Amino acid sequence: MKEIKFRAWDKNFEQTVEVMSINFELKDVVILDSDLRVYDLKDFSEVVLMQFTGLKDKNEIEIYEGDIVELKHGNTIERGVCRIDKEYGTLFEYEEDGKPCDFSWSEQQIKERHFFYEVVGSIHE
Repeated sequence: MKEIKFRAWDKNFEQTVEVMSINFELKDVVILDSDLRVYDLKDFSEVVLMQFTGLKDKNEIEIYEGDIVELKHGNTIERGVCRIDKEYGTLFEYEEDGKPCDFSWSEQQIKERHFFYEVVGSIHE
């Protein structure tokens, strides 16, 4: 079963922060500031929540919604933005032309096909 967790883009400080808790009724989150290591309460309007995809890249970096990743297989390199389809719970890669591609292979399939994901940035940075 996939671990459910989030991180957030703090719009005010323009940085990625760790999400400690989410209150969907009050529409706020408790974050841990990555620089100061201070807890803070933020309204949903002040952050962009990004859900963990359940995948890690070749460097063991967790891949979240909004991450820009490169997919390398053979001599081919594709770059796209990750997102989780809320209706089906699947992960997609979007190429520059906007064409969606299924991006939810298992770790075993990735190893067998010699695919290598690498997080190269975030749409928020």
